[in-house]
Amino acid sequence: MAKENMIETEIVNKKTQSQELLDFCYNAGLLTSDEAHVNMFHKNWHDRPETLPYVLYLSKRFAGDNGEFFIIRINGKIEGISGVQVSNFDSNVAMGGVRSFISPEHRAKMLIGHHLLPLQLAWAKQRGLKTILLSFNEYNKRLMNYFKRSGMGVPKARNPDRMFYNGVNEVPFSVNIQHTQQWVLYHKIDETYTPNWEKIAWNIT
Repeated sequence: MAKENMIETEIVNKKTQSQELLDFCYNAGLLTSDEAHVNMFHKNWHDRPETLPYVLYLSKRFAGDNGEFFIIRINGKIEGISGVQVSNFDSNVAMGGVRSFISPEHRAKMLIGHHLLPLQLAWAKQRGLKTILLSFNEYNKRLMNYFKRSGMGVPKARNPDRMFYNGVNEVPFSVNIQHTQQWVLYHKIDETYTPNWEKIAWNIT
C-alpha cells in the first residue's frame, strides 16, 4: 500500500533568506518549457527586480500588511509557492495566486486551490478586504476553465473558508495588471461590493 503524502503549508519568513527556497526558484528557472521560468531566478537576482527572490526579500510587495507569501511542502520538500497582496488599483481588493509555481510532477492536483487559496482568502478577510481576484496571462489563460467549472476543486457544499464557495465571477474584458494584459476571476468577500474593473481595462492603442 502506497504511503500517503504529507502536505504542509507555511508562511515564508521574508526577513531571512532561505537557501531551500532560493534553490526551488533556481530549479524552477531551469524549466524553460514553462513561460513563468524567466522570472523565477537569476544568478544576479539582487539586481533583477523581476525575479521572485528580489520580490520576496528586497521589495516591499509582500512586506507588512501589503501581502503574504506561502509555500507547500510535500513530505518535507518545497513543491509549490503562491502569494497574496493588496492590489495597486483598489485597496479593497486582494490579488491571490501571485507568483504561483508548482513542481511539474505535482501539477493537476489542485494543490494551490486546496491548500493555499483558502489561506489567502483568510488573509484578505482578516484585513477587511472586500474582493480577492486571480489573474491569468495569455499563456495560462486555459486554467480559467478549471476554476469556472469546479472552483478549482472546491466542494459543492458551501464552505466560507474556500475561495469561490459563493460563485466564480469573471471580468468580461481583459485588464491591465503590472503592465500586462490579463484576465480576471474574482471571489466576492463582501457580496455588495463590485470593484471598478473599467479603471484597469486593457486598452490597445
